Amino acid sequence: MLLFVSIPPSIELPSGVEPLQLFLPQGELAALRTTSASHADFLLVPGFTGSKEDFLPLLPLLAEMGWSVLAVDQRGQYESPGPQEEHHYSLAKWAAELCEVAKQVDGVHLVGHSFGGLVCREAALSHPDLFHSLTLLDSGPAALPQRHHNLLALLMSVIPEMSMQEIWKVKEQLDRKDGVDPPPEEIHRFLEKRWIAGSPGALCAMAHILTVCPDRTEELASLVSTRLSCLVAFGEEDDTSWTPDEMTDMAWRLGQPPVVIPGAGHSPAVETPDILAGLLTGFAHRAKPQ
Repeated sequence: MLLFVSIPPSIELPSGVEPLQLFLPQGELAALRTTSASHADFLLVPGFTGSKEDFLPLLPLLAEMGWSVLAVDQRGQYESPGPQEEHHYSLAKWAAELCEVAKQVDGVHLVGHSFGGLVCREAALSHPDLFHSLTLLDSGPAALPQRHHNLLALLMSVIPEMSMQEIWKVKEQLDRKDGVDPPPEEIHRFLEKRWIAGSPGALCAMAHILTVCPDRTEELASLVSTRLSCLVAFGEEDDTSWTPDEMTDMAWRLGQPPVVIPGAGHSPAVETPDILAGLLTGFAHRAKPQ
């Protein structure tokens, strides 16, 4: 029952990376940025149970290559508090807030991981002028495959009845039963803290979206063919969420060759950050000028 968790190898901020609070109409949003510039070349958006810390290994590598980077929580994740009730959240609202972030940093290469890719696609479709390019990282065309729906339905059913702390304890028990090795103690404490800090309404809304999200690939393909460069990339060992076949098919429907990242699973920013950094920067250099 890992629930697509990205597990950073360390939660210490690398040299040249600092925390930042973004002031938005919906409230403050927590972010991490490289200190090399006052703007951002890349805007990194985490997935379902993640946070900005999922990109910690990647940030200094991009900075060393001369790029400025901003990684954000999504509203309701970790250090970016949001309403407790599910009805306050939607894919459109997360995308709108992401567009507010993009307006503050004056044009970015947008990177969405997993569920974050669905949000980034929505943002790019609504305001393509805000983005230089779009990268869909280990993200799919629509709702998750049916094989995941029972787990998501279970999560949605217990959220109104249990606290985040109680759900975490049950998740831990199931992980042990499944033989999942726990991470080092410091990382384990961080993962627990992040889970408990999250809004139950946001988590429930994300889970719901992952079961019903429509396929908007054809709409995105129209945009990609005219004005927005798009990259679809995923780890060669990623069988966690969408299948490699689904992500490959999405890439070709967008008119783009899929990029398979060697040695990576569902979280290339953690598993192969050096390869991902080279991939993102190479793609950014080739992106269509606005």
